[in-house]
Amino acid sequence: MFHKRQPLEKLYAQKKIIIESSIPELPFSPVKQIGENAVDLRLHPQVKRLKDTVKQINFLDPDNLDISYFEEVILTNEGCDLKPGETLFCQTLEMINVLSPQHIGIVVGRTKISAYGISVNFNQVKVPSGLLWNFPLHLTNNTAKPVIIYPFINVVQLMIFPYTYGKRYKEDGDYHKIDFLNHLGIREKERDTVKETLRIWQPIKQGYQFQVKKDEIVKKIEEDERRSKWRRTIFNSNFWYNMFKNILFLVVPCAYLRTEFNVPLVAIVIFGIFVSVFLTFKRKDNA
Repeated sequence: MFHKRQPLEKLYAQKKIIIESSIPELPFSPVKQIGENAVDLRLHPQVKRLKDTVKQINFLDPDNLDISYFEEVILTNEGCDLKPGETLFCQTLEMINVLSPQHIGIVVGRTKISAYGISVNFNQVKVPSGLLWNFPLHLTNNTAKPVIIYPFINVVQLMIFPYTYGKRYKEDGDYHKIDFLNHLGIREKERDTVKETLRIWQPIKQGYQFQVKKDEIVKKIEEDERRSKWRRTIFNSNFWYNMFKNILFLVVPCAYLRTEFNVPLVAIVIFGIFVSVFLTFKRKDNA
């Protein structure tokens, strides 16, 4: 049966959003992680926490701000105990980059995480166009009980919005009312996926270099950008919409030239196409 692509799938296929895993052995899965209205982002196993010896942090005292206050923790299959009131300084496993200047990304939390009293705070929620990064997160335990945090869980979601107001993807929506008491916990399918990821992660976690090869990823993105620039333009529905609209605007002046000055039809057609293409690309550059 023919699968109709959702808007996020189209943006990903058109290279308007780039999503790459920081660990090549655990690649990003568009089929599993791109939903109808959001992209699931996983938790990176490299986290930091404040040392127990740190008694106070004073933002107004530069001498009191020291990177040594933090200790690095590599999350294993056994998970990490997040004590009551404690915060983990984390990042997403996926590196994200919104390439389209006509779109902006917003990172939001998930009910399956917050329902247990875990706050997911962000340095900023906005993902502007052209920014390539592993999104920074803060996980805080607001309960009186320790909570085990596992790597590679779907911790947040990335949502993409157009800058200009457009037609909604669904006029009425098809969102079901959530019964939170029955909705708590990770479903079996997602749990199996995390377990499979942990199985792959087990033999490679020792000695793995976490330094992200950002230059190589940037080079790959630039190559894809050059290769698909014209393809994205030709297959962009907005391009053809603006093109058709400009042609309609030129019908009256072209007809006037034909009737009043008896300009050859071939010349009028060539002139109309040239002006339409020029106006379309000028609108695209100004967007």
